Amino acid sequence: MPVTGQENDLPVFFDVKAGRILGVGNGDPNGVYPERGKTIPTFSGRCQAILGPDADGRVAVTVRAAGLPEVFFETAIPEKEA
Repeated sequence: MPVTGQENDLPVFFDVKAGRILGVGNGDPNGVYPERGKTIPTFSGRCQAILGPDADGRVAVTVRAAGLPEVFFETAIPEKEA
């Protein structure tokens, strides 16, 4: 659900259980936020995290922001066939 207007932007926290965060961003052309970390504020209601798998090819992350439902995502990247 997009949040319109910057006055409604929220910090979003990415809690990675499997895998790792490769980078975070929100598209703000004037933003000075680190591109590596576990937290990024939304910009016009949007942000993203780029995740890499662990050694077993798994990614699991919980995403939290104040006043919004918590979201859990988990996937596995299949091994390449030889």
